Amino acid sequence: MPRSYSSYIKEIHKQTGYLAIWPPDLHLELGTILRKEGALYTAYSSLSSLGIRFDDVEDPTAATWVYQTEGGVELTFKGSGEASPTGWDPVSKIEAGLQIVFRRNHGLIVALSGIRERRIGDLRTVDAAILNLPEGEWDADYAVVTQVRDAACATILLATSSGARLEVHAKAGIRELADLANPEVKLSIKHGANLSQQFVAKQGMTPFFRARRLKQSILAPATHLVAMSDDDSSFFEMVTPDELLNE
Repeated sequence: MPRSYSSYIKEIHKQTGYLAIWPPDLHLELGTILRKEGALYTAYSSLSSLGIRFDDVEDPTAATWVYQTEGGVELTFKGSGEASPTGWDPVSKIEAGLQIVFRRNHGLIVALSGIRERRIGDLRTVDAAILNLPEGEWDADYAVVTQVRDAACATILLATSSGARLEVHAKAGIRELADLANPEVKLSIKHGANLSQQFVAKQGMTPFFRARRLKQSILAPATHLVAMSDDDSSFFEMVTPDELLNE
């Protein structure tokens, strides 16, 4: 398992409580069924393909989220009309810019705008439907995506090593990290080095999610489980970062 992937998954979960999609630009829909293949979960099917319907509940409020590895990132901003700082690639005096230098291995910057959370609103109904599937329809290695966080615009930068750098220029002013997720700034990448992931002002990403699976301690057929408890949700558990990483 790549070290950068492991660091990214753990850091995002620590900061948000969500799992991080890998690679970060992979699109994931609510109700997707994931199947564990070796050390990774991959999209395999969907609840709708099994005839299971659910309520798709969306948060009406859009949010912005910005994060950088503490003590691991050095930022230099250039305002429109200012001369380029020493060491920059050639840039028009009219353009604004930002130079990012990572001072730690696997340093991370995330800037998201227009974030909306969508979730399955009737989990107990979905749980009961899964438990009542004919034997063999639901595998022990399956998990279902129950929450996603969509971002209208996203920048995700993950350094391979200390010294990794990225320089971006902007048609409009860039004054803070949040501007990396502002499509109106019109960013362009001028130089990048030693970055394992480099997505700048990418639109329509679904970077974070949560998923649930049947508890591994449950081995009885699903038809027997329903009779064992009135609370079907007690048979399910959240997928953890350690499971994603097979640790």
